[in-house]
Amino acid sequence: MFEPNPPRATPAGDRVRQRGALKGRQSDPAVLAELQSWLEQPPPRERLIEALHVIQDRLGALPAPHLVALASWMKLAPAEVYEVASFYHHFEVLQGCCRRRRG
Repeated sequence: MFEPNPPRATPAGDRVRQRGALKGRQSDPAVLAELQSWLEQPPPRERLIEALHVIQDRLGALPAPHLVALASWMKLAPAEVYEVASFYHHFEVLQGCCRRRRG
């Protein structure tokens, strides 16, 4: 029988995505719950900058996991949230998962 897409051999160490698995960064449920406690409801798209200000005021910066969770909650692409956050010079975007809290 003809198999249209035969399985290919992958070198050891390659990560193979399972069918149905989501692509890209996934939001952390703990971070999403934290955002929900600060913002109470998902802000509309035109209030993205205000939501970013809330995160920046609480944490002193914008950690990547919070940007991903905010994008997921607002039903926006993470790239769109990152573009807005990185465009304005008064936002400090952190690439890693580290968090700084203001004293």
